[in-house]
Amino acid sequence: MQQMQFMKILLVILSCFLTIQATSQTVFERITTEMGTYKINTATPPADKTTKLINELRNARGGFNINEAMEYKLQEDRQKKDINEKQFEYLDSFFRSGTGTVLLNNAVTWIYRNYFTRKDLKQLIHFYRTNAGEKYSKIFPVILLQSAKAAGEIMKGVSLPK
Repeated sequence: MQQMQFMKILLVILSCFLTIQATSQTVFERITTEMGTYKINTATPPADKTTKLINELRNARGGFNINEAMEYKLQEDRQKKDINEKQFEYLDSFFRSGTGTVLLNNAVTWIYRNYFTRKDLKQLIHFYRTNAGEKYSKIFPVILLQSAKAAGEIMKGVSLPK
């Protein structure tokens, strides 16, 4: 159950960061198709210009990234007592400085490589270095979480047909 909730959160976060080409499919269909065909790749990516640009983009973005999403989720699980202190410390270390960091960074690099060209990466880096880009990267996590909370609150008030 906890893993499914975590996967849903990751899906929302990743869908906000990845550009998926527009088709006649609904957003749900596109994301479902992408997730259905996704196979994790944690192999070390090539040390080439594309990987360098991906790292530059991830650093330029600042703000909320998958590593920070993991930190947030672990802290949330800890506060809710979904994991105990020993589990928290182990997972926190694993994803901050252990093997988890390397594996996750490798996987994310491969994801970016699948969706963005070098030209795309350069344009994104340029944007995130502007004042608007810096502001967006700092406030985006709050906007994302507040939007999700708003949707949840609105759904609570809907009377569903029986």
